[in-house]
Amino acid sequence: MKTSSDELVRLQKVILGDSLKIPNGVLEVLKSDIKGVLNSYFELKEESLKPEIEIDEEGLYHIKISAICTAVKKVKAL
Repeated sequence: MKTSSDELVRLQKVILGDSLKIPNGVLEVLKSDIKGVLNSYFELKEESLKPEIEIDEEGLYHIKISAICTAVKKVKAL
């Protein structure tokens, strides 16, 4: 069941997406790509990856990514 706070969060995301002028689906594709890279090196906790995109007064984009991992994977050297 959706609460009014869930609807408010969704509305804020829609408004933010409109103000950033980012095409629909870009954030989801970015999230998927980043998840693929991070999964090569870390055991990610499900649904912990959270990319955020903000725009400053100069029109520059700031991308912040947070994730929680449970372990670091062993990397094979070439």
